[in-house]
Amino acid sequence: MITHGAWRSRSTWPGWWLYGGQVRALAHNFVRRGATEAWKIFRPSTGEWLDHQASDRYLSRDEFERVYASVFPTASFTRVGRAHAMLWDHQA
Repeated sequence: MITHGAWRSRSTWPGWWLYGGQVRALAHNFVRRGATEAWKIFRPSTGEWLDHQASDRYLSRDEFERVYASVFPTASFTRVGRAHAMLWDHQA
């Protein structure tokens, strides 16, 4: 099963929002794991990785179905909560 968050109204969260989430995680990890471990986790989760996350572009529901149906022609598509899913059974 492949899921897709087609319900999102924007292509991705803004960079400042993602960075804020990492700062919150830093504070949480500082308390649970100590300063050294918290910093080791925080450093790679920002910078280029954060830029990459902020540049993500999601497919619309129609695009998702068109793209995946072209590769998996017998697939079916359904809603799973707020996400959209592709179900495919490989016939060997």
